[in-house]
Amino acid sequence: MRLVDRDESKRVLSKEELLRHERVEMLMQIMLGSKHINEDIEAYYNNYETEKPEGGKNE
Repeated sequence: MRLVDRDESKRVLSKEELLRHERVEMLMQIMLGSKHINEDIEAYYNNYETEKPEGGKNE
């Protein structure tokens, strides 16, 4: 299988370019995963703060 640039110039990527593309893809996946984790944590704490015990304080 031959990989080509996204501009469809049919230019075959060198090994260095392929590694760079793979690193960028991995970083994007990590960043996306981190965003979802942060959203989950924020939702957990927002939910925790709204469900206070009868005394009105979280312990």
